[in-house]
Amino acid sequence: MPAKNGAPISGQQDEDQRLFTELMCCAIPIGIYFKDLRRRYIRLNAAEANIIGCGRPQEAVGKTADSFLSARRARAWRQEETELLVMGEPIIERLEEVRQDDGTVRWFSATKVPIYNDRRAIIGLFGTTRDITGSVIEEQRKRHFLATMSHEMRTPVTAISGALRWSSAARRARCPIPPSACWPFPMPTAGV
Repeated sequence: MPAKNGAPISGQQDEDQRLFTELMCCAIPIGIYFKDLRRRYIRLNAAEANIIGCGRPQEAVGKTADSFLSARRARAWRQEETELLVMGEPIIERLEEVRQDDGTVRWFSATKVPIYNDRRAIIGLFGTTRDITGSVIEEQRKRHFLATMSHEMRTPVTAISGALRWSSAARRARCPIPPSACWPFPMPTAGV
């Protein structure tokens, strides 16, 4: 409850910040998590628990992602998080393709940044994971459509271009076969 001047009453500010953080973490569909120096989850939201295949966020606290991910994916995460915790280089919007047990593919955009204490020592990491499968599939469909259209547009142009080259070569060589015999469209008449 704020005081008359709008400042929070002592002790209330911490509770307000905790509630605000809890609401923010739960309300958005992006995976959010905090990890310690041993890469163990300190806190994560329901979206991140769903992404790693954990039933509830509380089940992941104190564990590493190795407990929930495939061996290959866990190894990749372990390597990049260890490097981040040693070197301090953030990972921004790394694209990750994940093949599910049922064969479906999901795509994620992952960001991981180091957390520093007041002495500028790394004490953990903060990360976000966005499921971008829908966007990636839409982009793949667009590319496929454009490639198909490009091919379909080139095919008639190639046929026309080839027929015109043959026609002009036939005229130069005084070929006995008239161009109209090979050309599927009516030949233009003089004066058109």
